[in-house]
Amino acid sequence: MIYGSLGLHLLTGKNVKINDIDFLLQDSDFDRKWDDIKTILEADYCKLDPKHKQEFKCQDLFVSFLKIKDVSQLTKINFSRLKKYRYGGGIYRNLNPKQYLDFYEKRSKKRNNSKIKRKKDLEKIELIKNYLS
Repeated sequence: MIYGSLGLHLLTGKNVKINDIDFLLQDSDFDRKWDDIKTILEADYCKLDPKHKQEFKCQDLFVSFLKIKDVSQLTKINFSRLKKYRYGGGIYRNLNPKQYLDFYEKRSKKRNNSKIKRKKDLEKIELIKNYLS
């Protein structure tokens, strides 16, 4: 599953600043495939970020992987019910607009210590509300 700025852009078609790619994996897939993911990305000259154990820096782009349970605290996600999309020969699942809105609203409330990140979340909330109206 793809989510975050890239997922929001793919869903809405709106111009969203994308400086990272966020993937959510089912917990069992994450545990089973993590070593393969590391091997593939490190072969492409990506470096595992020592500050974030599941995030890679690939030139000017960050690629992160989380377990669904890590994000499900912020929004209810039933992976099997998420719509499948096709792009560039690949298949991915994405949140719907209401799930994105729920996610960013809850996350923005938890980001009191980071004004910059909270501001970005609030901008995305506004974009989603405009998209839904």
